[in-house]
Amino acid sequence: MNLIAHVEIPVTDLERAMHFHHAVFGVTFGDVVTIHGSRMAYFPFEEGKDGASGALAQGSEILFAKTAINDTGFIAEIADSEGNRIAIQSI
Repeated sequence: MNLIAHVEIPVTDLERAMHFHHAVFGVTFGDVVTIHGSRMAYFPFEEGKDGASGALAQGSEILFAKTAINDTGFIAEIADSEGNRIAIQSI
C-alpha cells in the first residue's frame, strides 16, 4: 500500500504546466477534464502498479515566482486552494 494515494499540483496556466512536465519528464497527458469547477490534467497511472495517481489542477496563487538557485535548479512557492504554502524545488 502506498502512503500517498493521490497528489494534485496547483498551477495557474494548465497548458504551460502540461508542456513543462512533458518537456522535462516526458509525461504525456490525456484529455483535460473539469472536476468541481477546476480544469485538471491527470498524470499517467495504472491501478495495481507502484506509485500514486496525480494531476495538475489549474488555479493556484504564486507566492514566490520560479527563481534559479543554481545553474540547473529552480525554486518556487505557491498557495493551494486552502491557503497552504507549498515550496517546490528542482535540482
